[in-house]
Amino acid sequence: MRTVEHHVTHLIVHTLVKDAGAPARLFLRDALCALDGAALRLVERLSGQYESRSAKGFGRFEEDEETFPLARWLREHVIDDALDFVALSRQFAERVQAIADEEELEHGGHLILARVREGTGEGSADCLWAALVGEADGVAISGTLEVLDRSHLDFAALHAAGRIDLSGWRRGDERYLGFLRGRGKGGAWFKRVLGCSDVMVALQETKKLVATLDRFVDTEQLTPATRDAVLERAHDYLDTLGEAGAPVVFEEL
Repeated sequence: MRTVEHHVTHLIVHTLVKDAGAPARLFLRDALCALDGAALRLVERLSGQYESRSAKGFGRFEEDEETFPLARWLREHVIDDALDFVALSRQFAERVQAIADEEELEHGGHLILARVREGTGEGSADCLWAALVGEADGVAISGTLEVLDRSHLDFAALHAAGRIDLSGWRRGDERYLGFLRGRGKGGAWFKRVLGCSDVMVALQETKKLVATLDRFVDTEQLTPATRDAVLERAHDYLDTLGEAGAPVVFEEL
């Protein structure tokens, strides 16, 4: 796993409550969180958990900013300086709430929005992290050695997460947005929240993969029958992964 230095510049947490069969409810924080050691640890845990997951999607913003407004809100915040981070986070939280109801999500959690400078020097990147994280019960020991119930963020229950490379977005990079995939609805609903289009990126990656497979069978000098069997097996394997939203493991091809 790569090691990246993080400098948190903005952080806020809201709560999305989603009970089965009931509309989602929001509890919104009024001000930014303190940028202390706990804030940095939160961002580093989120980043580490995100990096450890193999099933991710990548792309860029959809062009339709009426249907997918996050790009417009970010332009107002990052470029126009017309929308502060608290207001941005509230609009984002309300969009999460609306889509949670439309998609009939089963889980709520704490909605984290953080603007983070990753790396140092010329290679650093200004990024926006967004995540919905569950909560777990735990135990703590007080200063008087009493045993206390304590709830804490459960990063194993990272329901959704996305990372937007704002520097890459402003440069016009081909892809600058990533999100976690999953089974079933998985990350598809959060992809919609982010307004991520991965069609062109997926097409380009597919073309590269097909070219790689063609080079492989040519290099191995397979008979026509064996070549067709290898390509058919690879096609079936990739179809299965595509339906599950899972990553490609080349050793299994």
